[in-house]
Amino acid sequence: MKDSWTDYLKILLWILVIGGFGYWFFSSDSNDSSSSSYSAPARTYDRYGVYDDYDTMYDLAYDNWDSVREYIDGTETVEACSDSGCYSLDADISSGYIETLYFPNGGYIYPDAEIDSDGYAEGYDSEGNYWEFNIDSGLIEDAIDSWIDDNQEDYSDHREEEYYRR
Repeated sequence: MKDSWTDYLKILLWILVIGGFGYWFFSSDSNDSSSSSYSAPARTYDRYGVYDDYDTMYDLAYDNWDSVREYIDGTETVEACSDSGCYSLDADISSGYIETLYFPNGGYIYPDAEIDSDGYAEGYDSEGNYWEFNIDSGLIEDAIDSWIDDNQEDYSDHREEEYYRR
């Protein structure tokens, strides 16, 4: 008889412990009006590190493409298409504009074509020939990531201001 009472007490104790943890876990997530009115932005991770609300920053980068475009610089291989066909050619890119396109025979043109957020650009050479350009998507991604790195804190401040205006 003594063993059965201890078994009942052990079971009752476990029920109380599990119930207490359950109550604590589920009641700690309540919306108490006395809690702080500001909550930190969600943290997500990408290949470069931690960003506050990275998906939102990524969308914001597209909304601010004129600023992001400035991060595309250097000499890169682009796909250049004209009436005579499509070619993979080296191009000098400065602040998101294809400034010079180099041909294998030593020639070059200055299309001054503005790169859009899809990696597409178009322009005319000095002879009036129309050109279309496709830029590697990795360049677009790198420009967006660099823009996010440089503007993340500014956006966090903006997000906090938006929160308090509500």
